[in-house]
Amino acid sequence: MERPTLHLLVRGVLLLLDRLTVNAGRHAEYEADVFASRAGSTEAAVRLMDRILLDEPVSTIVRREAQRLERELRRPGRKKETGQDASRLWEILADEVRAVPEHEYERRRRVSAAREHRADDSHPPTHLRRRRLLSGDPLTAAVVADDTREERVSRELADARRLLAAEIIRDGYAD
Repeated sequence: MERPTLHLLVRGVLLLLDRLTVNAGRHAEYEADVFASRAGSTEAAVRLMDRILLDEPVSTIVRREAQRLERELRRPGRKKETGQDASRLWEILADEVRAVPEHEYERRRRVSAAREHRADDSHPPTHLRRRRLLSGDPLTAAVVADDTREERVSRELADARRLLAAEIIRDGYAD
């Protein structure tokens, strides 16, 4: 068999496998949304769908703040340790997301439906995921963290948050 023919055969098999598994993958995403709704509540899962619609502005915020923090760290006399400064990236991002008004989420929902917004190609459209969550009876959170548990989780993730923010500033967005 010639090389181009073999290449076409393999490519055809891969496309067929992709077609056969795409629906199963999307179904799994809907099921994951249901599990998220059971764990954290329908209201929280729906809010997550709304946050997914902020992918572009969040990328812009992360890029802007990463560049700003990188410039700040390059000032003369500053140590090159980015950890503590970098962790501010998450606080800034959280503040910016909290400041998004409801009318902006509503606008993004309409645009999402018109453009078939998805987290990526393996996910169903975000507006359909949101609609499906809202179509059933609302669920309350099965997992509720008290202040002590939230503090323990926050401490446990602190190093990872700091390292990831430092990596984003150093490699991901600052150049």
